[in-house]
Amino acid sequence: MLRIEEMATCLWASLSAPSFTLLKRLQEGELILTAFRNPKFAEDVVREAVVRLWCRFKDVLPPSSIITAEVLSLESIHPQDVYAMAAGTPQDLAGIDCAPLACKRGVNDVKAY
Repeated sequence: MLRIEEMATCLWASLSAPSFTLLKRLQEGELILTAFRNPKFAEDVVREAVVRLWCRFKDVLPPSSIITAEVLSLESIHPQDVYAMAAGTPQDLAGIDCAPLACKRGVNDVKAY
């Protein structure tokens, strides 16, 4: 069975830092430092999301599955936004080493601001 909470955990773990809509100035500073310690481009995030989802759910996905991830990064310092998409099938992802990519950080593990 695929649980949305487990999917969210894998997706949160793929980001460079947690995502929030409203922060106080000090909290925003802490979040920025967290992101700087783990920098990722949008294309890194989608690739990692696909692999993490595969590693977590490979035992329950049918062979005809396609795992797709999309990211839209709303840029504040550039004149354009960034869009990235990645997809993979069980055949594409079968040789991936899942050991280093356990979905450890999730919604419940993120520091609440």
